[in-house]
Amino acid sequence: MKLLSRISKFLEAIFSAPKLEKEPKPVDETKPDLDNPSIIEINSTSQTVKKESAETILSHSLLKRAITHYNSVRVNDFVVKPSLPVLYFGDLKNYLASETKVISVSLNPSSAEFMDRKNDTPSYFRFPDYEETAESLETSLSNYFKEKPYREWFGKESGSNSGFLPVLDGMGFSYYDVEDKETAIHTDLCSPIATNPTWSYLNKDQQDLLLEEGFHIWKKLIGEIKPNIIVMSTRKEYLKQLNPTFIKRLEYKESNASEGRAATKYTVEYYEVEIDGFKTNLVWGSSQDKPFMPFSNKREIGEKIISFYNTGKSIDIEEETVESIFSTEIERPIETSSSNIIQMKRFEIKKTRIGRNETIEFTNNAGVTWRYNHDDVYNTFQDKFEAMPCFKKYNNYTNTNTVPRYMRICQSVEYSANGGESWKKGQLFKN
Repeated sequence: MKLLSRISKFLEAIFSAPKLEKEPKPVDETKPDLDNPSIIEINSTSQTVKKESAETILSHSLLKRAITHYNSVRVNDFVVKPSLPVLYFGDLKNYLASETKVISVSLNPSSAEFMDRKNDTPSYFRFPDYEETAESLETSLSNYFKEKPYREWFGKESGSNSGFLPVLDGMGFSYYDVEDKETAIHTDLCSPIATNPTWSYLNKDQQDLLLEEGFHIWKKLIGEIKPNIIVMSTRKEYLKQLNPTFIKRLEYKESNASEGRAATKYTVEYYEVEIDGFKTNLVWGSSQDKPFMPFSNKREIGEKIISFYNTGKSIDIEEETVESIFSTEIERPIETSSSNIIQMKRFEIKKTRIGRNETIEFTNNAGVTWRYNHDDVYNTFQDKFEAMPCFKKYNNYTNTNTVPRYMRICQSVEYSANGGESWKKGQLFKN
């Protein structure tokens, strides 16, 4: 009886106790608040985080669109991960404060923007302020040249003889905060997404996947930053995408013709373009592995560009048609023929060979045959060669066994492991 009594009291206590109210259902933060424009939805790995946006120079919609684009393509193996959409490189505030606004244009960011060395794990080491928000994206991109810029491509603050920097210097501009220079920024026409391999080694489907949205993002960026001069050095097919109006040829040169190889024409040309209703000026120059690489007088070219912009706006359009300009394919792979190859015993870059456009071939002790265009390699790494003690003292640099690893990125560098029956790009050599 005592046991039944205890059970009865226990059940009575349970059913007579006041009912507890359920806790309010937690807000699902994975769903965007469409009524609140200050909320940014950003997919970070497998989670979606919610961040409050602060004031930015670029529109919130453009920054968010770039982040969304990166998140939509990051699943692809050729997209660098982790990385971020690089809408531009450089101090946006100082750029907008310049009386004349100048940007340079290439195709897409390099994987080296996220890897200090070739086999490093990608990271944000050049963009330490990035926190996967629109605000931090703009801050990171604007601080790029104040942090750890990729100097092998952009050049050093003290100056450079290769790439866009000497051209900009001649115009009175720099990517860096330099006294008596206006601030320029760099952009990428095809995509803000860094890839590995580089753009030229992506297949057409991969390029099209990035280009479809990337080109529209670039045009929206141009509409917001409104450059007065766009300086571009790419394959000419990319210039055609902008449907430019030819104004004037500013520079012209030809390489030396030789047996089995016709002379190649290199030019710098001034155009007018209209990009989504915004009219501006564009200068296109021939390139090889780096912008304006065929030209040794890059600063003089920069002076011509800014002089024509300041004084030549009323000059009549030249009679040469756009069709004739586009009919000459300026940039093409360096051709070789057996009659135009110089056989050597080692890799060599020599001052007395500069400007001869010679193709050199040598076979090392391991039986690997290397081939490269002397001027191609020298022009790409001119700053490095000129800084070498051996080059300063003896006017040459040699390597008995191989082409140095970092020089293998040059377009002309190839190797053969089967006595010249087949050739592969130097970048693919493993040792």
